[in-house]
Amino acid sequence: MTRELAACLLTGLLLAASRLAAQDTTTARADSDRNVILLDITVDPNVNERQVVYLQKGIVYRASFSQPGVILRVRSRKNKQLPFVVPLSNAPDASESSEIEIYPQSDGDIELTPVFNARGVPVTFRLWRDVRATERGQRAAEEGWWELGVDGLVGWHGAFNAGTAESSGSGATFGGCLGVRNGLGPLGFINGCIFGFERLNSSTTPGFFLFTEPEIRLSNGRRTDSGWKFEWGLLIRYAAFGSENDGGNLGGGNLGYGAYLARDQRDLDGLGWRITLMGRMDGGEQGTIDGFGVVTKTTRIWAPAFQLGVGRYH
Repeated sequence: MTRELAACLLTGLLLAASRLAAQDTTTARADSDRNVILLDITVDPNVNERQVVYLQKGIVYRASFSQPGVILRVRSRKNKQLPFVVPLSNAPDASESSEIEIYPQSDGDIELTPVFNARGVPVTFRLWRDVRATERGQRAAEEGWWELGVDGLVGWHGAFNAGTAESSGSGATFGGCLGVRNGLGPLGFINGCIFGFERLNSSTTPGFFLFTEPEIRLSNGRRTDSGWKFEWGLLIRYAAFGSENDGGNLGGGNLGYGAYLARDQRDLDGLGWRITLMGRMDGGEQGTIDGFGVVTKTTRIWAPAFQLGVGRYH
């Protein structure tokens, strides 16, 4: 065999191998994008045949009926939680077929049994794994979602300028707020109170605060695990005070700055408790009024505040 012929054969073998590798890659990619059929059966109106399928949590499934009027009884073996079912249309389409999406809440066997067939005719029932919907759900889970909760609050607030109607006095506080934690995507470091109400018991100037209080987490990123963890960071509070000495009219808002330490608990579904200890310095403005009732000077004043919050989140 000449050197030229050997070189030609080697080149041909390399080209063939590269084409086969490309075909294998394309085939693998196509397989990963292909829906997986779990059931493709004809529902006989005279036979209530049971079908058992294994469904996985985190996988989106889709099912279709070729005609309306069929009712399936769904049972979960071993007392597992039943899947969540979402109709994809309010009524059958022009071909009289209908589709639903199925979201398993746990891994396990699901038993399907036809119990009613309105038309008394064979109906095709198909069940498959929806690859694209599953990928969308997995991307959404990776990006995260807001976990909402309600926090109960107790604490103490110092006086801005005790004895005046427009400023709060010092005393114990209690209240609550609607809170969020574990935000989605790049906002995962933001927690805190969306809107809250806090009552101030003061011997000089009692009243109430309406406030919002975002928390900026510094300790770690968005959580995807379960269990208890410590967390800490900074917080900013914007609040308006309504004094009972002034009929409960809200005064101008004030900004507060501080830090927090939290003990945060969650399961893999985001359900759990949150215990938070907060310390702040709330800022306000105090004006000096002359004999004609004109403000001649404004100074910045600060009041310390401490809070303990206990919240339940999902």
